[in-house]
Amino acid sequence: MRMPKQIGPGLGAILVLALLGRGRADEADPRVYPTTEKVGGKTYAEWAAAWWQWGLGAPKDKNPISDRTGKFADRGQSGPVWFLAGTFGGKATRTCSVPAGKALFFPVVIQGQGGPFDTANEAALRRLAKGVADTAYDLEVTIDGKPVKDVMNYRVATAVFTFNGPEKEEDAVIPTVVGKQKMVSDGYWVLLKPLAPGKHTLHFKGKLKRTRFSLDVTYQLTVLEAKRP
Repeated sequence: MRMPKQIGPGLGAILVLALLGRGRADEADPRVYPTTEKVGGKTYAEWAAAWWQWGLGAPKDKNPISDRTGKFADRGQSGPVWFLAGTFGGKATRTCSVPAGKALFFPVVIQGQGGPFDTANEAALRRLAKGVADTAYDLEVTIDGKPVKDVMNYRVATAVFTFNGPEKEEDAVIPTVVGKQKMVSDGYWVLLKPLAPGKHTLHFKGKLKRTRFSLDVTYQLTVLEAKRP
């Protein structure tokens, strides 16, 4: 039997890396868009900024993040991606309908740091957000009882972005988040591919050690049938 020629060290390293990379790709959860992929023309980080603008821009009496039932889940929704909310801490069980063909984007655990547009220090915002996100643990996402693989692989940090909060403190879901703001976010997000029409249960939870923050959210979703032309 003819023995194969010896593989040089450089080529061997390339081969090993290629095989490892292929293994990771094979193990990726097929229900979730990878963080390197654009959906609807936006990256994960850009969707994360849009999610914050959606959530913190809503008044506190109709805010989807503080809402515990799903009553305001459809507020301000448009485009190919449908936002689902976390909480400001603690548990929530929400029931809502989702239009057909929508990708679902939600935070597992995230940290946002912001301040008034004219005075916020961008470097400090990034440092604080990263420091808290570094302490995330006990992350879990399940879809219809089946866990999403390797949730810790879905960490995303945004660039600095701006948004307009409510003008009055009494209208803001966070009293200090009023008017024009600068913000950054760091943490773990999941962008699910559209679910089949019908009923689905989505559950996600996680904790941040530094801030002793934890959330545990369940969505009872009804994905609607596509409308016939």
